[in-house]
Amino acid sequence: MKILFIVPATGYYRSALSNPLGVLSIATYLKKNGYEVKIYDRNVENINIEKLMMSYNPDIVGLSVMSARCLKDALRVSKIVNKLHKMLIWGGQIPTMNTKLCLSCEYINYIIMGEGEITWLELVKKLLNSEVPNSIEGLAFKENGQIVITKCREFADLKDLPLIDWTLVKPKSYYQKFYYSNKMLYLFSSKGCPHNCSFCGNREYHRCTRRKRPADMVIEEIENLVKNYGMDAVYFTDEEWCGRKEDAYEFCRKLKEKHLQLVWGCDSRIGQYTKEDLQMMYDAGCRWILVGIESGSESILKKTNKKLNIPLIEENVKNCIEIGITPLTTFIIGFPGETEDELKETVNLALRIRSKIIQINHYFPTPGSDLEKEMIENGMYKVPKTFREIEKVVATDTLGNNFSQIPSRDLRVIRSFFNWEVFTGKDTINRAGSFAFARDAIYDVFNAITKRGILFFFIGFFSAVWEFLYVFWHIIAYPGVRKKYELYHKNNK
Repeated sequence: MKILFIVPATGYYRSALSNPLGVLSIATYLKKNGYEVKIYDRNVENINIEKLMMSYNPDIVGLSVMSARCLKDALRVSKIVNKLHKMLIWGGQIPTMNTKLCLSCEYINYIIMGEGEITWLELVKKLLNSEVPNSIEGLAFKENGQIVITKCREFADLKDLPLIDWTLVKPKSYYQKFYYSNKMLYLFSSKGCPHNCSFCGNREYHRCTRRKRPADMVIEEIENLVKNYGMDAVYFTDEEWCGRKEDAYEFCRKLKEKHLQLVWGCDSRIGQYTKEDLQMMYDAGCRWILVGIESGSESILKKTNKKLNIPLIEENVKNCIEIGITPLTTFIIGFPGETEDELKETVNLALRIRSKIIQINHYFPTPGSDLEKEMIENGMYKVPKTFREIEKVVATDTLGNNFSQIPSRDLRVIRSFFNWEVFTGKDTINRAGSFAFARDAIYDVFNAITKRGILFFFIGFFSAVWEFLYVFWHIIAYPGVRKKYELYHKNNK
């Protein structure tokens, strides 16, 4: 049986390419169990779908539909697959969180909900033997015109999944420039998160559960990519890297023993590591850590269930800087009911810590989050009920509906200011002068858009110019807003 996995195109998106770890893991698992698999990422390759289908002639096609950005292309591809009378299976966050809506689409035969490796294997075996798949957990399908949703599947033990087979893609296609590196890839050493922040969909998708891969497996995968593909940096995509200190110490010790020419970074939680722990991580090659601060207002932090306090935040960032680890911090502005005074506290904290990258995100209701449910109950928000409505759901980099008490103009100016600070800032690490981050970001974005053909290149080019002008306009056109929130550039203070 031949299986074709397709990663739909996200359209123009202001970000570098990300290697499809979920698809890679599922495809590897099926390949290890004797099935022929192929991955086609429409963000990397520009191949006619019908010609690809005719040449490869798969028995089953799987689509990874992770976000609203790729939904339009996923539907376009699904229509072609249906026209060629091929079995179509959807997986990813969109079909998992919108199962009934997706199954209303005539093109889709099955939906695999949540983690897909074991469910995929069981379903393929059933289909190969022409058996009814009702007993398979984590599956949804239509039977006699009725939607069938089976029992939720328990999470897999990650040690039972094989090492990812990187021959299924071209790793070099996904290389990114990042601090300290030119050939960075995303990898994972765990899945899930044990916390329950009110703005996050973790409870619905990962059920507030964190599972780790054995350190030896992760390091073996890293060693393969360094020695055979020239990778020089890893960004761990874990929601919370090494939640236990003993796991962090074990990983760092074993990584140092390999003497690889490699640096790495991860996402962490404020207060997770002491200064001594951070030093140990630095000695093992850690050069950046992203932490979600979200707000500088104690009242907002309480609403988000982050269980943080301002002194702890400032101490954590200060420790990273002193050791030599670059802190990347994220904030969310425009929380439901947020006031100007609460926003000023957030801006003030962001200005005080002055971490290398301060990412300001606009709030939007994450599916399955406690805040989303509360807003629905209070009549503040309606869940999208059609594909067109899902496509219109904006991400955190764009302000859609404003649920706060703050003027939308203020929110846009604040985000633009911090974007400008990042893009124009100096790279003191590599001594590359001003606009160093901007140059790397432009390189990665254009590296992505040039892979998709001349039309996409021009769309990406003009979209990037528009984004630059949008930020620049909000910086210069609203001095009153900047004065209100004391938004001044570093070299002017």
